Amino acid sequence: MNTDTLLGNWKELKGKIKTKWGKFSDDEIETVKGNLDQLVGAVQKAYGHTKEQAEKEFSEFKSTLQHAKDAVKDTIVDAAHAVEDKVKQATSSASHQTNGAEDKAKHAASSASHKLNSAMDTAESKLKHAASSVSHKVNNAIDSAEKHGKAATDKVKSV
Repeated sequence: MNTDTLLGNWKELKGKIKTKWGKFSDDEIETVKGNLDQLVGAVQKAYGHTKEQAEKEFSEFKSTLQHAKDAVKDTIVDAAHAVEDKVKQATSSASHQTNGAEDKAKHAASSASHKLNSAMDTAESKLKHAASSVSHKVNNAIDSAEKHGKAATDKVKSV
């Protein structure tokens, strides 16, 4: 962890320093403001540690911060994967719903086509029947007219 990183995250880091080394006042922590050598010296002075002990404590503190940073990063990555999975599930679900709607539309179109064909067949059959009936009646009328015409012709000839 370099000085720029410390200065960039100073407010957050101040709270962690105060939690780790509670003897420091806000003013003492503020005088350190990202200078690693000063922080190690302040720990050494406040707690009566040797320079090596203070450096070891600070090194452990940095390691703890790095682990916390890694844990946050892992949490963010896990959350991103979870969001990605949810998006995939939603996309898949929408696709299935679209396919279901498409299948229903195809079924409805097929059913409508079947009903239309059936109605056309019925209409054609009725039309043929009506044409046959009309043709039969016309033929009967012609036959009757011919009979009446022949009878009239025979009457006229006999007169």
